Amino acid sequence: MADRPRQAPEVLGLRSLAIGCAILGLGGAACGDQSEADEPERVYDGPECAVQEDCRQTVLADLEELSRPQSVEFNFVASSCAVSEASTGTTEVSGPACRCELDDGGMRPIGPIGLGCYVSGRGGDCLWSDDEFSGCDSSASDACSALCSELGLRLEADSERTFTGEILLTNCNEGLCESVVSIDGECYVNRAYRAGQSHDCSLGPAAILEESAS
Repeated sequence: MADRPRQAPEVLGLRSLAIGCAILGLGGAACGDQSEADEPERVYDGPECAVQEDCRQTVLADLEELSRPQSVEFNFVASSCAVSEASTGTTEVSGPACRCELDDGGMRPIGPIGLGCYVSGRGGDCLWSDDEFSGCDSSASDACSALCSELGLRLEADSERTFTGEILLTNCNEGLCESVVSIDGECYVNRAYRAGQSHDCSLGPAAILEESAS
């Protein structure tokens, strides 16, 4: 892939965006599942484009939307513990996991042990990691109640946070928008901050884009 010119950074305030990937046995491309064992994992959540300016405007709109804190309530109405299997595309694990069910029908999983981060914050940081989960007892009806309550508090606090971000690169490549942004010293490709998948900013935007495709 040819080197792309670096554009002048555009700095905006970024709030954090909590996107919990439903990794509790649900699979799917959004959670990094792969149809081929040797196919490299790549998170892509970019829009279509006709020219490079389309990409730049899209990323600017993303950052503008994220620049304002948003008060969000997370009401968990049920919780349970069950043995589950999960995959990130490169790691497959199984074991007890908590299921935190929301009043809107959504679900946030915590577990099984070995996935690293279960819930990513709005700015790409980890809201709940392996270090804070040691499993759960599926025979106990309230095994995950306290955990789910705490998760709700963390998600609500995260919705109020703000971050500083800048666009490092945008490119329209064969009709698909590619971008590299920096958020609080971490760099992300194609909105991968939503999944907490960062790159070393010292590599430079072109090298980061290459790395994300490898």
